[in-house]
Amino acid sequence: MQLAWGARVSEAFRQRVLAICDTFGWSDAHASWLMACMHFESGGTFSPAVANAAGSGAVGLIQFMPRTAEGLGTRTAQLGGMTAVEQLDYVEKYFRPYARRIASLSDMYMAILLPRAIGDHEDAALFSDGAAYRQNAALDRNTDGKITKAEATYRVQTSLDMGLRPENIAEVTRPGTTQHTEEPAMDPLSTSIVTTAIPALWSAIPEIAAIFKKPDVAARNVEAVQKVGQILIDSTAAANAQDAITKVQTDKAAATAANDALRLNRADLMDMLERTAAIEDKRVADARVFNVGEPLLIDTPWIKAKFVHIVSILLILFGGIAAGYVIGTSNDKSERAMALQTLLVVGFAGVATFWLGSSRSSQVKDEVRGVK
Repeated sequence: MQLAWGARVSEAFRQRVLAICDTFGWSDAHASWLMACMHFESGGTFSPAVANAAGSGAVGLIQFMPRTAEGLGTRTAQLGGMTAVEQLDYVEKYFRPYARRIASLSDMYMAILLPRAIGDHEDAALFSDGAAYRQNAALDRNTDGKITKAEATYRVQTSLDMGLRPENIAEVTRPGTTQHTEEPAMDPLSTSIVTTAIPALWSAIPEIAAIFKKPDVAARNVEAVQKVGQILIDSTAAANAQDAITKVQTDKAAATAANDALRLNRADLMDMLERTAAIEDKRVADARVFNVGEPLLIDTPWIKAKFVHIVSILLILFGGIAAGYVIGTSNDKSERAMALQTLLVVGFAGVATFWLGSSRSSQVKDEVRGVK
């Protein structure tokens, strides 16, 4: 690939930029966007010690402000004393919360200038009055009293165009890639989930079903939480829940993948389970005012379903098909991980909802109808 401004930095710097892109699942274009932003912010120097000319206290490759540096666990004085390659660790740390939303050069620059504008259209007004506008008035290219996202990015775009000139680019190969095009393998964390979590959930269906058939809601919720917790422990090959948490906290690759791609943690699953279990209360209440005369769309000895049942099943099927399509066709690791998460949640919700609807609610409906 051709890296903008690659000829102006060291090989170690180039490889560290590519490693950041690999961590976030960014494309080759993202790498050049990041280089253009750092070139612009550092005044073309790529120096970790370059200070803001206006005296704001900002320093370095993306002009870290003092408060920003403190939020990243350091100080501007320390950042200024690092090598450029060392400071890229903090560039990566800074971009981590925004990485999945960056889809253009302007988004990349907005992450530095005004993060709330990431994802906005190019004509979105960033500043239109007050001190913020006055401080950035030089960016108002058409002097109409407002600064749009496109106007704010104009000089960064110019930097990118210059960086892609033959004398400024560098031919680089991303770590772990070859020159031919090949479908990338699923990342290790996603593979681990496919090979362990899904079989574990599948084998647990009868036990989860038995849990939801129990009449006592509190006991059922407690046992269900314990079961899902055990599934998580087994899937991570951990001795216990605390051991599973420790593994994620001490394994940088696993933590990054979990935080930036899946965002699927034990607390989320517990909350999902509690919400699913709570569905029963509403189902029971609905059943007690059941309209016996309501027609069934499907009425056979094996299946009896109303309109709402069919719609619910179709939604689950379409969700599963869409997630499976993304997993099978996308080259983006974070997209595949998100789709895999969706598939797991849809599958679990479908199973839980089925057993809630076919066990306790059916029993109550039979009681309302007088069926023994």
